[in-house]
This record gives sequence, C-alpha cells and structure tokens, in this order.
Amino acid sequence: MTSTDPFPVGLDDLVLAISADHTFLHVGTTEAMLAHLPAGHDDHPDERVVELYDATGRRLWPVVTAELVVAGFGPDGGAADPDAVAARVATALELAQRRLTADPGLGRQQSLPPATEVPRPKGSLADVLDALNGELDVRPGPGHRAGWFHNLFHV
Repeated sequence: MTSTDPFPVGLDDLVLAISADHTFLHVGTTEAMLAHLPAGHDDHPDERVVELYDATGRRLWPVVTAELVVAGFGPDGGAADPDAVAARVATALELAQRRLTADPGLGRQQSLPPATEVPRPKGSLADVLDALNGELDVRPGPGHRAGWFHNLFHV
C-alpha cells in the first residue's frame, strides 16, 4: 500500500475499539468491526464513543465515503504508542473483571459452568490483541451471539 492509500488498514488487520471510560473493548478484523460497530444493535443500543487503534498502537480514524458510510480505517498520522494502548486494554480488562465479580451471572454460558475470570493475555500489544480477538469473537452481523466475554463489554 502507498502512503496515499485511503485504506492503509487491511480488511484482515486487527482493530481495537475501546471507550474513553474503558468499559467497552472489542478486538476484531477491520471487516468484522465495520459490520459490528457502526450500526449498533436495535435490541441493545450503545452510545459510548469508541477510539480505534491498530496492533502497533496507532490511533485510527474512520474513512468515510461521500455517502457517509464508514468504508475502512486509517491512521491519524501520530506516533504509535503500544505501551499506552496496552495499559488501556489492561484497565478495560480489570474493569470487566470487577463487573463479573460483582455480578457472576454475567459469566453465564449455555451449557457450561459460568465463567469467573476475564482473560488476561500477556505479551506485546499485537500478541494481546491477537489473543483477545479469539476470545471476543467479534463477528460481522447484528446481535450478541458471540459469548459471555464479548457481551460483558455491552453491559
């Protein structure tokens, strides 16, 4: 991709969406995030504003078409700060653990015992986002069928 490419973040690249208050966190491919985040969910509207980052810690902004449709994500031009972004992820996971501890019913899974621990992956920011991508299971499409950990961030 060239530096003038309007979509420097590929459809298969991981994107982190995190709210300023750290109560919302999702990780998924650009393609999954484009389908999951913008429209929200009729059955569970969420008005929190999210900030977007790539796996290097660069802040991302939506790339919007003339029809006002989010078509992808691009970096804001600022320096990447993976340590600061990783600290924000750790804060979001800690807050999620507090919510789960306070209300164990949030860890319900269909036929499995309720979950009691929020995943806390270790490693570089890229490693953490890769692990969370598997745990959060952000998928294209409406609804919240992805599991307790995913849905914990919609509470």
